[in-house]
Amino acid sequence: MTEKKKEEPKQEVAPVEVQLPAERTTSHRGIKKLDREDQMIPRIKVMQGLSPEVQEGIAKYGDLVNSLTKENYGKEVVIVPIDWSTSRIYWKERKEGGGIVCRAFDGKKGSTYGDCSNCEHKNWKADESGENIPSACTKIFNILGAIAKPEKQPELIAVSFLKTSFKFGKEWINVMNYKNVDLFNFSYKLYTDSVSNDMGTYNVLRYKDLNSATPEALYKMCAGLYERFTTNAPIVDDITEDDTPGKGSKAESKKQGQKEFDF
Repeated sequence: MTEKKKEEPKQEVAPVEVQLPAERTTSHRGIKKLDREDQMIPRIKVMQGLSPEVQEGIAKYGDLVNSLTKENYGKEVVIVPIDWSTSRIYWKERKEGGGIVCRAFDGKKGSTYGDCSNCEHKNWKADESGENIPSACTKIFNILGAIAKPEKQPELIAVSFLKTSFKFGKEWINVMNYKNVDLFNFSYKLYTDSVSNDMGTYNVLRYKDLNSATPEALYKMCAGLYERFTTNAPIVDDITEDDTPGKGSKAESKKQGQKEFDF
C-alpha cells in the first residue's frame, strides 16, 4: 500500500504595509528630492499564474499589485483618473532572447523605427490560413490616476491597458471623454476578470463607472497634479512582457479580430 503524499501547506499572502509608531512619522531624515529623470510612478500590475509576486507569496492569482511598493490591493481598487496617454512597445520574441526592439513613449515616434504612423510593425497580418495575426508592436492605453485611502494621502498610480485588456482601456477612455468634464470629477472601480480560451486561462483588467463625484479635497489635489504633469509627463515604472498573459493573447486576438482591438 502506497503512502499518500502529504500536501504542502499553501503559502499565505505576506503583508507589505508596516505601521510605524507615531513618533517615527514626523521626521524625514535621509529623504531627498529626486531629479525628474530618477522619479518613478508605480503601475497597477495584474497578477497572472506565473507573476513573480504570486510565486513569492506576496499576492494571489487575480490580485492587483503596486509595481513599486508591492502593496496588494486585492481584486479591486477605486481610482480617480487624472490624465491618459498612449504608447507603443515592440518586444523581441522570447525564443529569440526577448527584450525591447522599439518603443514610443508618446505613441508616435519609436526609438528604432521612427514614425509610428508609417511603421509596418504596427499592422496586423494574415497567416497562411487567412487568420489575423496581431501586430508585433503593441499599442498601450495608459491612465494616470489617484487611489483614495482613508485617513491617508491619496496614492499616485498608473494603469496600463494592453493586449487582452486593451479594448477595456479604450472603452474607458471613450467613456471619460464622452462626459466632457475634468476626468477627475468621477471615480471608477478597477477589477480583474478571469478569461479562458483554447490556449489557457488568464486575467484581464476591467473598469466600472461608479458615477460618483470625487470629494472636493481629492478633486483639487488631482487638478494640481494634472497641471504639474501637463508640461512634464511623468515617468512610469516600466512594463515588461512578463506583466502580460503569455498564453491566450494570440487566440483571444484571433477570435475578436483586428477591428475590435484596433492596435
